[in-house]
Amino acid sequence: MAAGIPEGIVLIMLTGIGAVAWWGIRRIVEGQDDIRDNLAGINEKLAKINGRVGKNETRIETHERHTDERYREHSSEIDKLWAQVDRLRENHGYNGRA
Repeated sequence: MAAGIPEGIVLIMLTGIGAVAWWGIRRIVEGQDDIRDNLAGINEKLAKINGRVGKNETRIETHERHTDERYREHSSEIDKLWAQVDRLRENHGYNGRA
């Protein structure tokens, strides 16, 4: 009987060690799963942000292109108006006095 007690204690100790090891491994795996889930969420958010930034860049480029086109058109129209003013001055002898 005396020999059975140490074996029982050893068995209980090994069972306890195994349970603690299993619990530790399970915590590590769950932690890795949480990290993976967090990283997947971050990845999704970054993809959305990247898409929005791309859309905004396209919108800004389009706006700048339209602004440049309008500037060229307005400059051309102003040049034409000044050319007409110069022709009127030449045809009517305008010398700068009213």
